[in-house]
Amino acid sequence: MSPTKYSTPPGSVTQQWERIERWMRAHLDSPAITGADSDEIRAAQIASEVIWPAELTKFFTHLNGSPPES
Repeated sequence: MSPTKYSTPPGSVTQQWERIERWMRAHLDSPAITGADSDEIRAAQIASEVIWPAELTKFFTHLNGSPPES
């Protein structure tokens, strides 16, 4: 796998995601969004053939896609 070229501190991802979650709770009926577990993240890294930077890995611990619209 190839390393990434640029990285930002993973803490900033959590801070921004918390801001987004607050907005979703205020503006959406039921934002049922969950994070990926470590096995899912590792499988995605392998499938992408790239070593993910820490901030991307951290992002997916907060968000693992979104629920389908009903």
